[in-house]
Amino acid sequence: MGLWIGYGIKRKLAYHIIKVVEICQRTRLEYYEILGENIKLKEEIKELKEKHPAPSGQGNKRGGLITKKILKTPFFLKRL
Repeated sequence: MGLWIGYGIKRKLAYHIIKVVEICQRTRLEYYEILGENIKLKEEIKELKEKHPAPSGQGNKRGGLITKKILKTPFFLKRL
């Protein structure tokens, strides 16, 4: 029963909480405190993302940089 309190919450959050419950065997009250802290953290992260959005078109930053480097090599410049 104790492990299924998190059922119905988003999967990652529920998984994290279930792991904490498994490891620490916390009481129900402590469990809900952890749940509350996780929700607060999620809200803080959301606010930060809204205040400082990532520049558009840079979702896969590393992939883009590697592609640019490859395209700038002499072999590819000849072909373009």
